[in-house]
Amino acid sequence: MPASNFDTQLTLQVVKQQIYQQMCIEQEKITNDVILQQISNPQFNWDRPAKLLNTNKRSLKRWVSETYQRQINQKLTYQDQETLTKYVKQAYNNNYNLCNKDLQLTIKSKLIGQYHWQCFYTAFTNTKRQCIKNSTQINSSKNEENNKIIEELKCILGFE
Repeated sequence: MPASNFDTQLTLQVVKQQIYQQMCIEQEKITNDVILQQISNPQFNWDRPAKLLNTNKRSLKRWVSETYQRQINQKLTYQDQETLTKYVKQAYNNNYNLCNKDLQLTIKSKLIGQYHWQCFYTAFTNTKRQCIKNSTQINSSKNEENNKIIEELKCILGFE
């Protein structure tokens, strides 16, 4: 089962059953925090839930650690998204390496809210991609303008 095809309710039910069996925690008391705590535990047995869901444990772990966590974690506020965009644009325009972890941590420290690393990294990556895309669009439109000017000059100078 590809990660995108997981039924959220069924998958969580199966994961909760596994937590119940391993930790003897009543299913009604298994909150999102308990789920996140237990799935981070290296002792968590992914084999049984994966078998019950007819998938491999790698796909299941990935869905739970990425998709599920993203669903329950806080999203960046509008103000923090604006701050993130400002710093990413500034770094990009000054030719900083946007893959630099120190730069990312510095930008994250400028935000008002405290965000899960995955939430921040997703927002950072999307902002970085948008910055690069916008820069490429600007450069290509400048190139088109430059090409028109060059063609005009060639005609005026008789090179064509």
